[in-house]
Amino acid sequence: MNILNLNFVHPQYGTIFTADVDTSFTAAEMLNNLVLSGFLPVSEQGYLLALREQVMQAKQPLVTLNGLEEGAVLRIIVPSKDLKIVKRFFVKHPKNGEYAPF
Repeated sequence: MNILNLNFVHPQYGTIFTADVDTSFTAAEMLNNLVLSGFLPVSEQGYLLALREQVMQAKQPLVTLNGLEEGAVLRIIVPSKDLKIVKRFFVKHPKNGEYAPF
């Protein structure tokens, strides 16, 4: 079991949720935990989880993400009606203060 401290960016407000996460969790399990914690509201559209340009599949374990490391910032995406289009914005990294496109 590998535990990393990860940061999740709220798709609407840009707030950060920081948690120690077992990297064997799948994207669907992690998103479900974020809903259960109250960080995300229940959504009929669901959510996607991404690290930089890597958008995860629901059953994909976090450990399979290239570049996943302690303190990584993962974005939560609300798919639009046309799943090919997703909202993009810039967020400030909580540790180094740089802005990154999401």
